[in-house]
This record gives sequence, C-alpha cells and structure tokens, in this order.
Amino acid sequence: MASPRADIPTSPAPKALEGFGGVASPWVRIESLREGAEVGWATSSIDSNANAIVIETEGARGLVLDLSNIHVDWNRRVILRIDGQGSQLLHGKSQVKHLEVSPAGRWRVVHAPTSD
Repeated sequence: MASPRADIPTSPAPKALEGFGGVASPWVRIESLREGAEVGWATSSIDSNANAIVIETEGARGLVLDLSNIHVDWNRRVILRIDGQGSQLLHGKSQVKHLEVSPAGRWRVVHAPTSD
C-alpha cells in the first residue's frame, strides 16, 4: 500500500474535499461544513488579469486562506470572489484569513472560527 503524499494537507473536516479528487490548493482549505452537509468541496484559482482570488464551494461553511501562498499583486486592489460574490481583500498583518458563510449565503472574514 502506498504511503500518503506529504504535500497534500489533510482536511480537519471528515469527508471534506478541497479541489477535485482531493487535490488541495496550497492556500485554501475547508475548515467546517454547513449544517446538514455530509461532504464539501472547494476549488480555487487566480485571475491574474483582474488580480482576483476565485473560489467556488459546495457544502463548506468555513474556509481558511493562507495569504503567504497566494501569488497576487498586493500593491494593487485584490478581489476575493467566493461563489460569485466579490469583495476587496485587504492583506493586513495576518497571513491567515478565516472566512465563514452566513445563513443567507454571504461570505465574510471572521477573526476566529466559530464553534457550534
């Protein structure tokens, strides 16, 4: 039996998939699943022309972004687009951003993950 690849991070939520087929982005991971969701996934990409971080999710309630691994131009306005919703992302002092989706479906940056 082959050993697991060391470069693919494990997800804290059981049955959470980052990317297709479990291939994870080095800068986004699922932190928690929506209530009632048995699985979740997140895909991510960079739109260099728009200087945007683009993430699509299903079943995810919380995400973690590692800004140190995201290759965008922080000297320009950076757009964070999650599930079609766009907003400006400020780098700030923290290299890690926690995001959470509201019951209405709006993503927002939170200071710390919330627990139920």
